[in-house]
Amino acid sequence: MPKSNSLLKRTTNSLLDLFSKESASQFRASESELSRRLDVSRTTIRAALAHLEAQGVIVRDGRNILLPHRPKSTDYFSGRQTMSPHDSIEQVLMERMRQGDWGPGREFSETDLARDSGVSTASVREFLIGFSRFHMVERRPRGGWKLLGLHVDFANEVADMRHMIELEAIKRLKPAAGGEWRQTVRGLLAKHEDLLGDMERKYKDFRTLDREFHAFVISGLKNRFAADFLDIVSFVFYYHYKWNVQDELFHNTVAIQEHLVILEALSEQDIAAATRAMVAHLTTSRTNLISSLEQPAAPADGGAR
Repeated sequence: MPKSNSLLKRTTNSLLDLFSKESASQFRASESELSRRLDVSRTTIRAALAHLEAQGVIVRDGRNILLPHRPKSTDYFSGRQTMSPHDSIEQVLMERMRQGDWGPGREFSETDLARDSGVSTASVREFLIGFSRFHMVERRPRGGWKLLGLHVDFANEVADMRHMIELEAIKRLKPAAGGEWRQTVRGLLAKHEDLLGDMERKYKDFRTLDREFHAFVISGLKNRFAADFLDIVSFVFYYHYKWNVQDELFHNTVAIQEHLVILEALSEQDIAAATRAMVAHLTTSRTNLISSLEQPAAPADGGAR
């Protein structure tokens, strides 16, 4: 399996998730069925199954997929391995800004960012050109780029757009008594409850879970432009916060509790209650962001949405 094929690796992990939900040692499905369920091509499904078979994780007999053992954590690809070039670049860029290494006015090269992200300079250039439309970076001569500052007016504009997108999205979520929709809500509830129980130690893990939660909400729109907007939301609502450690723990705890109210309403298929809770959550996040931008930077950076 090519090292750079993140889609293939994510598909492999998704197949393992499907297999782990089965109580029996046999899973029956055609490549076409798996392709539809995971929304990837049959070629990708075929390659992922071939990888799992070569690793001894499964044995195939026509449509039957035999499981010699339940999927283990060692059968999965790591989160870093499954990252797309876009996500790898974003992670490196955002972490540098969050840690205070890079601030407004900082100039950097495509080559440096490509090396640290483990991707090609072409991928970095494509990412930055797309990102520049949000006026967060500015192109300079000879492959150079410059970070621009974030102002309160711009943050309010992003918050306005987020409010419109996510409220419309949650109204369009279509609850189902069973199936993948219900499983997703239950899974998010469980993840939030687990993290809330260990926030003192794992409060920074909320960023990843928060993105997963909001991606699920936005999925209700089935709109690629709304999904792309999640990138700028992550940039603005995470990496320009200036909380110290205790503030970050507090704000992340409040945010996760607000998420739980929304998810519990969704689990009850009460879209009206979920919408009211989302309004409260978005109001809190806007207030926190503007407060952060208006106060001096604290010794340790952090973030909460």
